[in-house]
Formats: sequence, C-alpha cells, structure tokens
Amino acid sequence: MSDALSRFRAHDYPIPEKMLAWQLHGAGFEHLGLVGRPELVDVPRPGRMEVLMRVDAVGLCFSDVKLIRAGNEHPRIRGRDLVADPTRPGHEVSLTLAAVGDGVDMDAEIGDRFVIQANIRWKGEDVSFGYVIPGGLSQYVLLDERAIAGDHGNYLIPVSEQVGLVEAALVEPWSCIEGANRIPQRTEMKAGGARVVVTIGGGDAPGGVTDGAGELEVVSSGEIAAYGGAVENLGAAPDDVVIVGRPTGELCGIVLDSLADGGILCLLSCDGVDGRTQVDVGRIHYRDIRIVGSTGADVNAAYTCNARQDTLGGGAALFPGSAGPMGMMHVQRAIEAPRPPRVVVVTDLSAERLAYAERLLKPVGQARGVEYHSVNPGEMDGAEAFDGKLDELSGGRGYDDIVVCAPVGAVITGAAKHCAPGCVVNIFAGVPLGTMSEVDLGEVATKSVKYTGASGSAIEDIVTILDKIAAGKLNTRMSLGTVGGMNQGLEGLEGVSKGRFYGKCVLFPWIEEMPLATPREVAGRVDGLGDLLDGGDIWTTAAEEFFVERMAGRALGT
Repeated sequence: MSDALSRFRAHDYPIPEKMLAWQLHGAGFEHLGLVGRPELVDVPRPGRMEVLMRVDAVGLCFSDVKLIRAGNEHPRIRGRDLVADPTRPGHEVSLTLAAVGDGVDMDAEIGDRFVIQANIRWKGEDVSFGYVIPGGLSQYVLLDERAIAGDHGNYLIPVSEQVGLVEAALVEPWSCIEGANRIPQRTEMKAGGARVVVTIGGGDAPGGVTDGAGELEVVSSGEIAAYGGAVENLGAAPDDVVIVGRPTGELCGIVLDSLADGGILCLLSCDGVDGRTQVDVGRIHYRDIRIVGSTGADVNAAYTCNARQDTLGGGAALFPGSAGPMGMMHVQRAIEAPRPPRVVVVTDLSAERLAYAERLLKPVGQARGVEYHSVNPGEMDGAEAFDGKLDELSGGRGYDDIVVCAPVGAVITGAAKHCAPGCVVNIFAGVPLGTMSEVDLGEVATKSVKYTGASGSAIEDIVTILDKIAAGKLNTRMSLGTVGGMNQGLEGLEGVSKGRFYGKCVLFPWIEEMPLATPREVAGRVDGLGDLLDGGDIWTTAAEEFFVERMAGRALGT
C-alpha cells in the first residue's frame, strides 16, 4: 500500500478550507450549482454534537432528479426557500470520519468509514439526508445531532475496511430493494380505528367485523351515495372498510380513495367484483393503502390470507420495466436468494438495456438453475402477442411475484393480468399520487392476490445488506454502470433523468475532474485496471484498490 493510499484511507491530512458542492437553489437543473459547475464553499468545522465526514463516493438516484425538478415544492422540503437556504442532493454515500465536535458519543476514530440511513427522523419530523439535511454531492458533509442522535439513534452505520467505496455507496439503494421485499403489513383491523362496514343486499355484519372499532358506520347497501353518507357521518377518513358480498368496481375505487393513510379495504364473502377498478396506485406506494379479501366470512382469515413478503422460491417472477439500475437489483436479489424463482422474466422497452441486464444477470441465474428471459413489448406484434408470450413463459399459470419498476399506470394494469394464485404485486416504482391503473380487485378475494409497494428503507435494511456483503452473499458492485468526478455531477444527474446509464452512476467527489465512463472505459484510461475487472465489465475490490491508489493524491492535493 502506497503512502498516499494509506493517508487517504486514514484521512491523515489537513482538512481543506474550501470544497466543491452542488447546491440546489431552486427548481430545475439550471438552479443546480453555479452556471453548470459545482460551487466553491467553505468546509464547515464541527461544533458541539456535530461530525464532519469526507464523501468518498456518492450514487446518483432518480429521487435526486425529482428533488431538482420540484425544488421548493418537493414534499420533503416544502416551504423552504432554496434561494436563501439551498440544499444538496445525494443520499447514497460512502463516508469517512474527518473531524468530531464536542459532546459526540461515538465509538469511532478519524478515518473510520460509514454509510448513512437517509430517512432521518428528528422529534417525529422527516429531516432526510439529501433533502432537509444537505446531502453528499459535495466533498464533505456536516452532520449534527439529528443524524447521530435522532429518533432511531445514530443513523450512521459503520462499514468495515473490506467493503469498497463503490460497494458502500450502493448499500443505500440496495437497502431500498431489501426493504421493498419485507414491507410491514397490518394483519388485523385497527383497534379503535374509524371503520365502515358495507353489507351488500342487507343482513348483519359477520362476526368480529365491528369488534374493537372506534368510530363505526354500518351500511346495508352497495350504493355509492350510501357509502358516501356513511363516511360523512363518520367525520374522519376510515382506517378499515369491510365490504360483504359482491361490490362494483366503481364502489371499490371510491372506497380506496376515501381511506386514511395506512387504510385497508377488505372484501369479505366475495366471489368477485363487477367490473374493473380504477386504483390510485400512487396511494399504494406512498400512502400504504392495502386491499385484502376472502371468499369466506372470516375477517381474520381475510387479513392474513397472503402475508408473504419475499419472492416465492421455485415460482415464476415477472419484472416489468426492470432493465434499469434498480430493476436489475430486484432481479439480482431474486436470483441470488437462498431459494430463487424457477423462472425470471424481465421486460423493458429498451433493447440495449435488456441486452445489458441479460449479459450480466443471465449467467448468475443459470448457475442457480433459474430460467432467465428478456421480453421487449415494443418488438412484439401488439399487446395480445406480448401477453401471450408472458403466459407462455409462466407455463400458463401466471406469476407468483410481479415487481413493477416502471412508474407507469398502464404497465401496472398490464402486469396485473398475469397473477397466479397468491401473487404478490409489488409496485416499487415511485408512481406519482393520482396515477391510475385498472385492476380486477376480485382476484384479491378469489385468488389471494396482494398489492403492495414502497421504496424506502430502515436502518435494519442497511445492516442486512452490509451483512450480506460481508458474508459474500451479495455483490453490490455488479450494479455499477458508470463512474465520474465531482465536476460531472450535473451531467450525471441529467443522464439519470434521461435513462442514459445502464447501471448505477457513482461519483468520487474527491476527484475534481473525471469524465463519466463505464468500468471498461476507465480501464482503457488506467493501465493495468482492465485485468482486475470481472468479465471486463464488473467493478471488483482489487480494481477499486488499484484505482484509488493511483488517484489518492487528488484528495491529498499532491
């Protein structure tokens, strides 16, 4: 190990007075940085209950793009004047401790490495890193007690020296994949909650349906006006609505729109739904709206009939719109599971993305006995031919898991036609609120189909990914598609917004100028690096150490 590499790893050099940072001053890419370049700003010094961290690597995410496009109107910073108080995107980071302020109680030394759980809560409020707390598109970040002593403790999670800079930066997006596969699920009616019971055709509510309710309305009609009157009488958005009998799709849609956040629609004694339902799938993703059901009258059985969270071993899994970076992570996770699916089908409208994903992931699948298929709907002779191909690849029984990574209502509608009994439809893509999909909700009751969705993560998801890396069960480096330097921040984010990169784009902020390039292209510029890549495409620990050793002087100013 060279002296420069050793000093870089230990942060054994003076903290500079100035640093480069991509600050966001308003909505739009034109308000990121200064005339298309990062700004030169003071490096803050940590005060009481503050720590200063060097940003070793930062991954670029489409969530960063959403922040840039929305500016002051982004839900996480609404009301903030970014002109007077700019923030910085970048929540996928690998960090090194550079300085510690007074009062900080951390079992850590200068040079220790960390990742951060970006969804920081402070006194019940969302103060997420990369939004409220300025993020990692800078050479250093200052973190205060909100991050190191927040509602869930210290949001900084230690990283061992064996985990590379790229690996660590990719832990956060990988933790979102992990979190999406184990979303908490309410399996009973909310005790003391607001509740509406609709008995179609009259009759009494089944046993247990009204037990433990707070505010309660019972309606003996499936008419929409009658339901609307019940909600008005309730005086609050219902936490649970139980419909007994066969409702119309229109009534189901009205009920779903009326539910409180975290609310559940339960279809009980239901042999189907008359007509398809227009479902706001954005509310499933962002507001934790759920639908449960059963052909029987046991409400407890309806709430627990499909509690599965992870992909079904030996089953068939469909990944619509999943040849992009996050979709590939979902596919890789399924393939590398202890019991992988028997069949994996990846769809996308980009032939180039599909080919890239197949080149990297199909050999991994074959080694685990997984049939891997790529299907481009744009190359099929219409929707009927596309649906026929999906049916053929599932063996005609549908899919046990459908993970949607395209934020398009029509894609969700199309995918939902291919549910096998017990299917879990995971709406991972961050579809905007108000995005509608036409769905046969009768299958929730008759086939125990479950719709779920989220794209955040918790501290335990971060720890799980780090444990998988340490155990050799997950290669997060396979997700890397492009690297670059600090000056390439704007170009990189614009590339993410346009789907330019096949894999994740990761920047090294301590390298001021480094054109965006794939690992293969970087190897063409750094003699000896190519021999250390896996298959010529995949970043490795050895390749990174070789690369950092040659670049470490950039951070040291030598």
